[in-house]
Amino acid sequence: MPRVLGQHRAAVGIAVASLTAVVGLGPVVAGALGTAASAASANCTASSPTGQLNESGFTGSTNAPSSTTDAAQNAITNVVNNTPTGNRFSSDEAQASGLYFQVNMGSAQSFNEIQMAAVDYGGDYARGFNVNVSSNGSSWTTVASCTSTAYPQIVSFPSQTAQYVQVVLTQSVSPNWWSMQQFFVYNNPSLGGTTTTAATTTTTGATTTTAAGANCSATASGTQLSQSGWTASTNTPASGGDVASNAIDGNLTTR
Repeated sequence: MPRVLGQHRAAVGIAVASLTAVVGLGPVVAGALGTAASAASANCTASSPTGQLNESGFTGSTNAPSSTTDAAQNAITNVVNNTPTGNRFSSDEAQASGLYFQVNMGSAQSFNEIQMAAVDYGGDYARGFNVNVSSNGSSWTTVASCTSTAYPQIVSFPSQTAQYVQVVLTQSVSPNWWSMQQFFVYNNPSLGGTTTTAATTTTTGATTTTAAGANCSATASGTQLSQSGWTASTNTPASGGDVASNAIDGNLTTR
């Protein structure tokens, strides 16, 4: 929301407690985490982050119409200077699917957790978002998909080695802006796991990401399963002669 701090403070008492814990001033309060849904292998309700990366060489950017005062870099500078109540990054417009906050870490880093926090703008948390990583800033792999009900937002995922990390909104909300005062990146040793890198192919106007172990160009083999008991559905407005069940009716003249 616009820069009116008073209306946010009462709503973020819990978020303040958790952020205090992150900077080493108190215990973590698990109940403060409001994230609720995740992609496979990710944890949108992570807690006790540790192993914070040095962000002094990080650069923030966004596709939102943020003013100079609300620039993306503010969320990085506040981490470097340990000023959780300093300036903020803000979208300066209502949250909309596709808005992103992006960080160039300057070189490839190993990491497995991020945190987004705002002490003074608790109502401006991302309602739904994806966490993406990239080695070149143009081909992206999604490592977590989350929804949330409060700041701070702490997300862990399989260990990645990449230069760029990006948070992209997947839900719209009005009138709240998207605001963030601190963006942390961690290589949390307690999470363990093996570094994973998805194979990503970029073509003009499209990016295809293949999870490890998958094959997007396989050829048909084996024995076809019986589809007699199957039902099909879709979230598109298909109707009449174009219903989803046509794809499994065995009739090549329907669709």
